[in-house]
Amino acid sequence: MTPMTHTPMKGVVYCCVLLILAFTGCINPKKLIYLQNKQGNVPATQNPETFTIPSYTYKIRPKDVLNIQIITYVSSKFSTDKFLPPSDKYVVSDTGTVAFSNIGAVHVAGLTNEEASIRIQQRINEVFDDVYVQVRSLGFTVTLLGEVQQPGTKQVEKDQITIYEAIALAGELSDIANREKVRLIRQSNGKAQSIYLDLTNDKLLSSPYFFLEPGDIIYVQPIGKLKSRSVASQDATLYLLAVNSLFVITNLIGILRPIR
Repeated sequence: MTPMTHTPMKGVVYCCVLLILAFTGCINPKKLIYLQNKQGNVPATQNPETFTIPSYTYKIRPKDVLNIQIITYVSSKFSTDKFLPPSDKYVVSDTGTVAFSNIGAVHVAGLTNEEASIRIQQRINEVFDDVYVQVRSLGFTVTLLGEVQQPGTKQVEKDQITIYEAIALAGELSDIANREKVRLIRQSNGKAQSIYLDLTNDKLLSSPYFFLEPGDIIYVQPIGKLKSRSVASQDATLYLLAVNSLFVITNLIGILRPIR
């Protein structure tokens, strides 16, 4: 009697392996590493490299929300300080001004928090003596889309943030994110500027785009046509089930055929 061969089973195993490889894909680990030394220099552990990080100073923009503290100790020009503008949250108008009771609107757009404090204090001092003003921005927003773990608009609770810190707010990039071609969209003066950044290159540390600005949009596209591991695993499972079902049906046909 000729021994039974296992050719069909081997074929199924080969199909399974090919399907898993096809749907999970392979990514070069170097494409996942941030801030690589791509200049071919001596490794940083042997010869540390110094980067000149561009300075960034937050400047007030229209629609920003400011916390303005107005404190007076002596009201020499009035018998009461009830006319003093209250300390509160103020929204910068589209024209770049902040409106106060009694002293009118003060233009603050384009100024730093310190410069805005001085300008508002000078205006108030026309009416009140010994007034102390402190302006503090309540942060701004940046938006991250595409291959990030938690896409959406993120609130920044400080005056500046780097692109890597923004990515951390979004829970890191996905396993198939193209870190070498991240798109930054920046709006200014009614125009939108678009530029691609390489997060794997340490030269980004000295780039003028290292710090994000209010309203920046980050879009992270996938590497080629690869799918994330979770989606790829689901697809591979479905195809394996289909192959297994086909194998079972083929065997049943082979068993039932001699009975006829």
